[in-house]
Amino acid sequence: MIKRLTLADVADLGWIVAITLVAGVLMYSGWRDQSPFDNPDILAHQGNAIELLRSGVIPYRGQGLSYSGWGPPGTSFLMVPGVLLMPDPRLAEVPGAVLLHFGTLLFVFLIVRGSLGRPAAWAAVAMAGLLPITGPTLWPNGHPFFVVGMLYFLICWVRDRAPHAFSAALLLAGLGMYVYFTIAPALIAMALIALLYRRPISVRSLAAALAALVIVWLPYLHFEAGRGFVDIGIMILRRDMTVVQAQPSTPVYCYASLPGELDFRDMVYLPWSGESDPARVIYPGTGRAAQLELQLCTLLNKSDRNFDSGYFLVRDPAWPSGMLFGIYLTGFWILLFSAFRGLKGISNLWSRVRAIAAWKFLLACGLGTALIFLLVRPEVIGTLLVGDPDWNLPARLLLAQISAYGILLWNSMAIGLLLASRWEDPPMEAGVMAAMIGGCGFLLIALSEIERSWRFWWFWPLECIAIVAAVAGLMGWIKPPRGVTIAAWILAVGLFFPYRSVAAKTESILRNGYDGRESGEMQALQWLADAARKNPDTAISIGVMRFRDEGDITLAWGWLDFGLRYLDQVPNAVAADIAPGNDYRVVEFLGADRDSHPVGCPWVGYDLVWESRGYAICARTP
Repeated sequence: MIKRLTLADVADLGWIVAITLVAGVLMYSGWRDQSPFDNPDILAHQGNAIELLRSGVIPYRGQGLSYSGWGPPGTSFLMVPGVLLMPDPRLAEVPGAVLLHFGTLLFVFLIVRGSLGRPAAWAAVAMAGLLPITGPTLWPNGHPFFVVGMLYFLICWVRDRAPHAFSAALLLAGLGMYVYFTIAPALIAMALIALLYRRPISVRSLAAALAALVIVWLPYLHFEAGRGFVDIGIMILRRDMTVVQAQPSTPVYCYASLPGELDFRDMVYLPWSGESDPARVIYPGTGRAAQLELQLCTLLNKSDRNFDSGYFLVRDPAWPSGMLFGIYLTGFWILLFSAFRGLKGISNLWSRVRAIAAWKFLLACGLGTALIFLLVRPEVIGTLLVGDPDWNLPARLLLAQISAYGILLWNSMAIGLLLASRWEDPPMEAGVMAAMIGGCGFLLIALSEIERSWRFWWFWPLECIAIVAAVAGLMGWIKPPRGVTIAAWILAVGLFFPYRSVAAKTESILRNGYDGRESGEMQALQWLADAARKNPDTAISIGVMRFRDEGDITLAWGWLDFGLRYLDQVPNAVAADIAPGNDYRVVEFLGADRDSHPVGCPWVGYDLVWESRGYAICARTP
């Protein structure tokens, strides 16, 4: 029997739709100013979708990986609605991205409402939906839709003992990894949940889910079989397996940052951009001690991902973002301790914890903070361990990190235990959420690369669930009046609102209009396509040269070749390297002032015929 929608259900759905639309409007503002070729990952999947619709060729591989392999083509199928419906290639990912974003927020809402209540669910939707790292986008980086969908069905499996729910979670896991392999930690967390709870499983639905996944994965697996499954090995091991002896990689330094401190600017790791203080960087060294220092620094550096990239109101100083990270940790501990409450044999112990006065928990916070601050110092711990109070610089940097993260961890744990002992929440739901959040978080910290903050982006909706758990735990303890509760939830959303990105988008809309200015690449493509159509029976060769401020020159004609073949369908025009027989040559300038930089025509025998926004087209002199 289908449940009839109530007014509250309509309001819930309207809220989710509203947040989805606001996020989409912000994400795609200025879309005309974005080149359709800026993201080569999306470009590969867009080409696959076009080939599928035109020729019926089923995508069998996705984008090129950073470790010289090929990813699965799941995103290609998500691009199909946009290729069919959208008039401009720069908007091809919008339908699929917005639909998945709506699904993500719907799953977040259902998870939180079922265990924490409707106000917490509304807040979680706003937090998860508006931060730009969650989209809406189809960039193949692991989509949170599949992860929160897995969590929702696993909760149904544990709480309601629904056998088919486990099969649905497994199906979403397989489809999510077909989009991008980076959500594999969620599959491992799912296995942990299955071992802990052991609810009934439907063999038929499980077989159906596995059969569906085999059918979906078959083209890619067939492609992989011809390559010895090297790409799957690359994704699992995260190293290039196509060469006999791997080339030495770029040294990865560890910026010994503190909780909430800025580690990235515009997705660039600060030590690589030169913006970090060199005196606070731990470099790779020789010997076991140096390697241990680097590894510990790396793990601590990655612990506060998504809180260390300046998304929130205060970027500097770091302590406000560090406090927000502490709220997330507190919520995780609340969920974990609440799960322990449901275990057999500890009811007496839990009763004793509930009987402890709140001031004793706060006293433990203060004493623990003082103890960590006093002990984790070079002159103390250095003397105790090795009899040397004058430790080297890397060790001192590492101790500063351990002290800051240790204090934050201790306080969040103590407050989490306090709130969990006073909080009424179904232990089974809390345990599933804690296992998924803790498992994914631990594996991401342990396995992800320090210089790639985007590996954690799909994790943000799970962090939002922990954040609202912290606020719900506090409200459940103090039980304030309704008006205070509403104000607290509004404040919570305000703390995690992405002020900086919204302000930047708003400024751009006011300056250039919502659509933005036409990109130079698109203008050049249209000019060349029109020129080729005027001579449909003549083969036209187009060479492309790209250069930057520093003067380095590269040959990069893939974007033009893609545009002529797929977007404008001009079969008689071919993009290639600079060669003596070129009919046209394109100059592409990538400097910071590309809009106003005069490009010109650097070749003898060619005349400048068009120039705009960092692009110039030269025609061979008759």
